[in-house]
Order: sequence, then C-alpha cells, then structure tokens
Amino acid sequence: MINMSQLLHAIDVAGVGDTLTASIDFTTLEYPPHEQFDAFRSMREGVEEGWLIRSNGPTFPARQVVWDLGKMVFAYTRLPGDGYVYGWHHLRKAIFDHWYILLALQSSGSDDCEEIPAAMPTLHCLAKPFEAQTAASGSLALYVPRDLFVPGDHMANTQFGGGLGSLLADYMLLLRRSLHEVRLTETSYIVDATRALLAACLAPSRDGMAKAQSPIDRTIMERARQLIARKLIDADLTVDSLCRDLGLSRARLYRLFEANGGIHAYIRRERLLQTRKALSNHDDRRPICQIAEQWGFIDPSAFTRAFRHEFGISPRDVRSEAIRDSLHIFAETKTRPPLHGQSLGNMLTFAG
Repeated sequence: MINMSQLLHAIDVAGVGDTLTASIDFTTLEYPPHEQFDAFRSMREGVEEGWLIRSNGPTFPARQVVWDLGKMVFAYTRLPGDGYVYGWHHLRKAIFDHWYILLALQSSGSDDCEEIPAAMPTLHCLAKPFEAQTAASGSLALYVPRDLFVPGDHMANTQFGGGLGSLLADYMLLLRRSLHEVRLTETSYIVDATRALLAACLAPSRDGMAKAQSPIDRTIMERARQLIARKLIDADLTVDSLCRDLGLSRARLYRLFEANGGIHAYIRRERLLQTRKALSNHDDRRPICQIAEQWGFIDPSAFTRAFRHEFGISPRDVRSEAIRDSLHIFAETKTRPPLHGQSLGNMLTFAG
C-alpha cells in the first residue's frame, strides 16, 4: 500500500508519471471496523502521527485521495466528522521539510456530498512542530517542496486571512473539482500558476498579483459560474447583483466572460440549456411558454428565436422528439415477450 510518505519522496526523484490520475485512492471501508483507524493512520505514516481523541463507535470511515502533480502533491482527506475528533502532530524527527497549505472542510447544509471551507487556509511546514485536532468532515492539503516554495520559517503555522485567504480556499476547491479533467501536458502550468498564487497571497505586490492573474481569474470565474447556477432561476440575477456578490467591478466581470461571448450571453445560454432539458423530459407536460417563462423568457417569439439560434432546432421540435422517443420505448416494452418464472433466485442459479 502506497502511503503519503512514499508519494512525497517520489515527487523529489521521479517527476510526473504517465497519466494524471490519483496516485492514491484509499478507503478504510475495505477493512474490518476495528482495523479502520489503524489503516488510516498507516496511510499517513511518515508525514504525521495521529490518534483518535473521540469516536462514535468502533468504525473510522475515511478516505484519502492523492494526486501527484510532478513537483507538488495535492491531497483530499475525508474524515468521519460528527462524533469523531482526530488529533495529529508533525513527526518529532521530520523526514520531509515540505511546506503545505491546509484547508479544513465541512459538509454544507444543503448537500451532504458538497463540502465547503470550515476556516481560512493555514500554512505549515512538516519540519516545524505543529499539533492540532479536528472534528471537521475532511481537508484539502497542497504539499510543496522547499526548493519550490520558501516563505520564511516565521510563516510556519500561520493563517491566510482576508480576501486573499478566501481566494486561496476557492482555488483549492477548484483544483479538487478540476484535476480529473487536466491533461498530463497541463500539470506544469498548474504547478507554475499555483506557485505564483501562493507567492501573491504570502507577499501581495503589483508584480506578484500580475504573475498570479491567470489562476486568480480561473478561481473567480468558477466562483461566478457557481453563483450563476444557484441563482439562474431568480429574476433578480443581474450584472449588478453578480458584481455585488462577487466583489467585482462591471468591467472586470465583462472581461472574465469575454471568451463566452459576454456575461449576458453566458446567462442566456445557461437558461436556454435548462429549457431544453425540460422540453426533452417527456414527463414534463407543461406548455412550452410556461417552461420558457420559468427561466426568464417572457416573450414566446423571442424565446423561439433565441432557442433556434442556439441549438439549430425549435422548442416544439425538441418536445416532439422527446414524445416520439417515449412512445418508442413504451412500444418496445409492450411487445417484449413475458418472462416466465424469472426471479432473482433463478438468475443466481443460472449465473452459477
């Protein structure tokens, strides 16, 4: 079993592998309940020493996913959360002197699968003493070797605050969501962009912010897309409201969405995609004009023109195709020969 210690050593001697996939995807659920915590602790061996302060039973359901970015290691840790308190400290005789940024996570109230920052990111060095305990649902950590990132020993165990701290937290969340889409040739860009962003957050300057502009823009763009997705159905979704919620000027927001044809075009397309999704659902029997109005298209004629321009087909034709497809599926079901004596038990018998 590969553990964190082996992977941190590998980035110093091996570089990027053949594919950008998780080098570690480990879950304690593969072990008996009474062995789960020991398995988790073994995964962290060589990096930290951990212990269980409080548990909610004999189990310790946890997951560790780690990506090798060539000169950096990015890790997601899922912890049991409620009812559990996990403690850890850096090794007394450190094997590594990597710096790392740690972001504690908690489950959002709206979706147990979605995690949000529980606090601002903190900066640590594996070669410096540090001890902590957490009841959080998980964490993100970005490990950077000292030859790539030297913030100064006095910065160990400090917290990133203010707008830059919030930006760094969002960037780490963006990394986790995006790594599965990254091509191998893009890993060096990620390392360079991340390094520039870290430098800008540690010592803000005009030159540093300019170098970090690309990852900053990507992070703000992702933040804007998520905000638009949440408020897409709201009538008060306007450029002014987005600027206010994102803390951006109108000019900055317009520049961010230039590649998408502008912010208005982006919002219109996202709303049109929602209307097409509804029209493609044969169970949605609402009139077309009602569906259009739900997503902000009050004028039926203007909606039809915009829909046809975007998708090359009319709303009515999309609905007709959905109805034909549903009738075809229904006909196949009606004409399928009956299954005599078919049951789970019979299938298991034949499978044997």
